[in-house]
Amino acid sequence: MPDTQIDYPVLQREEDDTYYLRHNSSGRYAFAGSIYTEEANSRDFKDPMTVLYGHNRKNGTMFATLNDFADPAYFEEHRTVYIYMSDAIYEYTVFAAYPHSSEHLLLCHDFTDEDEFNGYFDKLADGVNTNYDREMFPAFDDKVLTLSTCYKQNRMQRYLVQAKLTAQYSLL
Repeated sequence: MPDTQIDYPVLQREEDDTYYLRHNSSGRYAFAGSIYTEEANSRDFKDPMTVLYGHNRKNGTMFATLNDFADPAYFEEHRTVYIYMSDAIYEYTVFAAYPHSSEHLLLCHDFTDEDEFNGYFDKLADGVNTNYDREMFPAFDDKVLTLSTCYKQNRMQRYLVQAKLTAQYSLL
């Protein structure tokens, strides 16, 4: 994410979704863990919703700065997320940032179902402490990237920053 400290590899470990909670990209123990996605997501970012998890570190590393998206000015100034793949660069535009329950998004919602996909995003406008750009909300068949960390005001909640895929640049 340009102009933020968020610039990390995205990891996934087969058959062990919790491994990168406490390991770095070299496989060594690291209290801060890594940014990772779970097996519920494919590794190619082609799912309707891809969720990336990262710790909210007090020293500002990992996903701690996601909570800064609660500030409307910060939200407006940091709207772009890039995912670098071996064959392409995916550009996402942030459309929402908000506190959320601790429910597991991919286990509790079927984003491959059009009604559930649309219903989930229709409810965002009702949120408290929510920043969003209603005109950028995704439509079914859009690809959504969700960055998830602990909510600094309530560690039992998650803070989510969501972006939709708006451009793709081929590297081949």
